[in-house]
Amino acid sequence: MSSSLAVAWIVVNAVHYHRARWQAVASQPDIHADLIAIRAKDEVSVLETEHATSCSYRTKVLFPDEQPKSRRTVKSALSRYLTETNPDIVCLNGWSLYGSWEGLSWCNANRKKAILMCDSNEHDAPRRWLSEKIKSSFVRSCSAALVGGQTNASYLRKLGMADDQIFLGYDVVDNDHFSSKSTIARATEPSVRKKLGLPRRYILACARFTLKKNLPFLVTAYSSFVRRFGSDAPSLVMLGDGPLRSELESLTLSLNLKHKVHFHGFQSYETIPSYYALAEAFVHPSTVEQWGLVVNEAMACGTPVLVSKPCGAAAELVKEGVTGYTFDPQNRDELAARIYDLTSDPERRAGLSRNCLDEIALWSPARFVSGLRQAMHRARGDYRGPSPLNRLLARGLSGLR
Repeated sequence: MSSSLAVAWIVVNAVHYHRARWQAVASQPDIHADLIAIRAKDEVSVLETEHATSCSYRTKVLFPDEQPKSRRTVKSALSRYLTETNPDIVCLNGWSLYGSWEGLSWCNANRKKAILMCDSNEHDAPRRWLSEKIKSSFVRSCSAALVGGQTNASYLRKLGMADDQIFLGYDVVDNDHFSSKSTIARATEPSVRKKLGLPRRYILACARFTLKKNLPFLVTAYSSFVRRFGSDAPSLVMLGDGPLRSELESLTLSLNLKHKVHFHGFQSYETIPSYYALAEAFVHPSTVEQWGLVVNEAMACGTPVLVSKPCGAAAELVKEGVTGYTFDPQNRDELAARIYDLTSDPERRAGLSRNCLDEIALWSPARFVSGLRQAMHRARGDYRGPSPLNRLLARGLSGLR
């Protein structure tokens, strides 16, 4: 790009993966980066307490001490701030979160370019005609999009965005953080195991304990694996918490797995690489998942992955027998067999670990910067702007309570 650009990214609340991506953008000498968070807190406390020690972009939290009461409230505060800072391009996180329609409405009113950031796919939720029409209006009003992978790109094409407006690189994490912390954990393994209370051998799962994460399925599949492997089977360590916690604990008792399944709750951004590093495999069994950034995190720690096929990351990051395996999230025997394949062959596991590091190196924040640059270049060349109908719809929806 020939001249400097002011770029703002609107998020609901800024967590570590937002900051890693935006720091990489802000490090570019020709980009002035602004991160706008609607609120200060995330619903998961371990995320809300993560703060960047230093950054080279400007951060604005619109509602630092309260939750916004309505979209109208968000629209008013966001419009004031965008008018004050006057960015050339505004990046919007999907179409359903606070700030998205409001940001799009401001762009339309001020003749600014909007870039959609999205990792939705066609099958991650029930699709209804009216909602798809509304989404299509949103998508057609954006000048370009940055998405996670090909399944996300395919969905945007179906919603009406041209192929030459869609670019890849959205779903990345701070690989260096996970790689460096995991290296330290392996170098000090005995003390780390003692400090964290980790079993001698284990496989790892990390998720919010909600229905779509499919964790009861994981526990029953793990039970099948234990029966096959025997008494020396690696344990299962589960990180996270949520409404299914008591159900999962009861299930482990009924399957006689009390001493094999360990619940360690949510772990901080600083601690979690140690869990990945010492695990023999990472398992992500969701029935619905737009992407699954925990897969990126595990691979950045050199941990082979087992990922259910509906996860967006599965098609992009999991190379069968190279970085790990995919599986059907309703087939317990298949998952049990995959766990056995990984944990019973240390040489195979070591090879997969090396391959994970090689593959995930291609999915660093630098990939996000590259994709965003392409999207920005395409947006600057888009002189059509949204149709009058799409302008009117954006204006109306951004003011709804």
